[in-house]
Amino acid sequence: MNARRWVRAAFLLLPVWAGALAPVPPVRRITDLTGTLTPFQKSALEATLSALETEKGAQGAVLVVPTTQPEAIEQYALRVAETWKLGRKGVDDGVLLLVAKDDRTLRIEVGYGLEGALPDAVCKQIIDDFIVPRFRAGDFYGGIETGVGQAEPLLDGDQVGGLVVLDVRDGRAELVGQHQSPAVGIHHFHEPLGVGDGVCPADN
Repeated sequence: MNARRWVRAAFLLLPVWAGALAPVPPVRRITDLTGTLTPFQKSALEATLSALETEKGAQGAVLVVPTTQPEAIEQYALRVAETWKLGRKGVDDGVLLLVAKDDRTLRIEVGYGLEGALPDAVCKQIIDDFIVPRFRAGDFYGGIETGVGQAEPLLDGDQVGGLVVLDVRDGRAELVGQHQSPAVGIHHFHEPLGVGDGVCPADN
């Protein structure tokens, strides 16, 4: 078991003392337990992720929950990833966008097979530059749709294993380069929906 797998196992084994764990819902491409997305919006996202799987093989899913408490979003995301087993067997090319709406946090969980195409820096850029601004404006569908749209073109097979370099222009990320790099560790994108570092309180 490599170091990243030890880290993942450690998160799954962390004790939780504050009560019963939030359940993991049945696996679907789009799951919204908050009633935030309309049926049309869910259908549109479903179609996008279905096309992604058909064209590139990678399996993507979006999960919107009220809260991950009493777990931190990292622990809950790992439980979902382990339960849903996104990605093709032997390839591990699944990616999960998890939004904890009431906690004002979100996370991108990436399978090992996509760590080259979606490394830490790229996922953080997608979150910071495309998802969070729309969430803060109250446009949750727009944030999710744009985040999925930014990740999708980076998942071509020839980019797996290399570090993708993005250039953000006119509100869209453009692939401008790629180079090989060592693994940068497990993806922990515990991003506040507010401003600054750490978990931010809700805006007044």
